[in-house]
Amino acid sequence: MLLKPRRMQYLPIMSVRPAEIRALTELPNKCKDALTPFIILKPWASAHFLSSAIQQAESALGERNWIADVALDSVTSTTIRPVHHEIAALRDPKNGYDNWYSFVAEKPNVIPCALIGDLTQLPFQIQKLSSLNRGIVIRVKLSDIEKYDTVIQTAAQYINSDQLLFVFDFEHRGRELLASASQADAYIKKFSQFFPSGNMCVSATTFPSDFASRTEQEIYERLLYNELSKNTHGVNLIYSDHASTRVDPLGGGGGGIYPRIDYPLEQLWKFRRSSESITGVTEVEKISSYTKLAASLIREDFWDKKLRLWGVQMIEKIANGDPTGAMTPARCTAVRINIHLHRQLYYGKPESEKYDTDESWDDF
Repeated sequence: MLLKPRRMQYLPIMSVRPAEIRALTELPNKCKDALTPFIILKPWASAHFLSSAIQQAESALGERNWIADVALDSVTSTTIRPVHHEIAALRDPKNGYDNWYSFVAEKPNVIPCALIGDLTQLPFQIQKLSSLNRGIVIRVKLSDIEKYDTVIQTAAQYINSDQLLFVFDFEHRGRELLASASQADAYIKKFSQFFPSGNMCVSATTFPSDFASRTEQEIYERLLYNELSKNTHGVNLIYSDHASTRVDPLGGGGGGIYPRIDYPLEQLWKFRRSSESITGVTEVEKISSYTKLAASLIREDFWDKKLRLWGVQMIEKIANGDPTGAMTPARCTAVRINIHLHRQLYYGKPESEKYDTDESWDDF
């Protein structure tokens, strides 16, 4: 069986977007060996076929195992491409989501996520996916909370605890996520009644969208997990988040692009943002703006000189005026995710594990 939740330290929920794939690609092999990322398949950039997204995920991970889900993409008549028809076909519930089963069956390194849509087809879908003997992941989002009880009860009829990883996803929240601890605790308790000693994640993304006056923010997903860990009702609770991502303008605000560099710590985000837009300025001025931010960042007491990662290297390069480190909003996003993935994977680990990242990286 490919799914080994008892060995998991961290389940990052990711998507097939250039910054996320780059961040994953540039992780040290040691980190990639320890991760089993949950990747939501969607169109890759302007590609016409889903095979491009698969190629990107496989290129980032090599022969390693990963969990696959497929997005519900919203499109208009002017943006629809063949890939959107492919995604719609995969989400067709006919014959127990047979298209999804056939798609996953052809990819030996993929651990399937059961699609939550037509619940009348869920028993048949679970049986089909179980026949692959890879394990199954089930993710119920807060927006589908009315399906929670039915999904849990159905899964309990067809899956053993050691074959299932259940993910309860609060989706995008803010600080109010911490006030949801009692709600999350109730869902963990409900899960434990059907899957004693089962494997479960509570996930969310609380990465902000407003940075005008924000210099730091606590990582509320981690704080919630720490609270829930005090009583897991016998469940193997695994830390999960959306790998520091959210759908927002890469510049971090409306009305122009304001250079911003984000630096993740274990429980805290540090933000450095310019007050001046770089929309319409020269390339030299753009580089100068990012250089000032990076230089101020690496002078801070919280800057970790011992951590050697691609994301760290990029910040240091631009701080030192190296043109190969020139920043863009997309690269800054990749830098943030790259560092965050490592921080959460080795959260609370000894320094001998945390700082063993001796590897070379390519420039972006």
